[in-house]
Amino acid sequence: MHRGVNRWRGYRRDDGIVIIDPEKAKGQKAIVDSCPYGVIFWNAEKALAQKCTFCAHLLEAGGEPRCIEACPVAAIQLAGDRLDEGEKLHPEFGLDPAVKYAGLPKNFVTGEVVIKSEDGEECAANVTVVLKSDTEEHSTVTDIFGDFEFDGLTELAGRILIIHHDGHAPIEIPLAGETSIDLGLIELGFGL
Repeated sequence: MHRGVNRWRGYRRDDGIVIIDPEKAKGQKAIVDSCPYGVIFWNAEKALAQKCTFCAHLLEAGGEPRCIEACPVAAIQLAGDRLDEGEKLHPEFGLDPAVKYAGLPKNFVTGEVVIKSEDGEECAANVTVVLKSDTEEHSTVTDIFGDFEFDGLTELAGRILIIHHDGHAPIEIPLAGETSIDLGLIELGFGL
């Protein structure tokens, strides 16, 4: 959004809050599309693009934004010196947003390993599952239901999932894409 601020004559305050000037922006619906974060909405009644102002008028009077006052579990905070702990939403945009987040979801890889036998399938507990890339390696074991999960991953492309279990040939699954993956049921054969 900041790249478009001058285009629609909005401004950034010293505290980082971006304000849309309602007089200069009236009737300019294109402002809605200028925000890469999708936080600007169109108020058809006022023919005006609008966004959260962090209740700037309350901040100026020494108060807090309404969302902070209303949150029963204090999940929303003006971080102050804790701002470095947060993460930028979409750092790939190359912007310098004033808002940072804690606990943003990350990609994951999950699946269920079963052992195929003459009698059918059974959950494969304590199977070693390794997730490798050129620079990292993570390892876990399946739980009693044969489930595994790797969480908190930034990217998945170029990684290989390797499943090892005594008496069975290893399975290698190359991963592609940039989003979370549920590999579903992964069958180990009858053995070597």
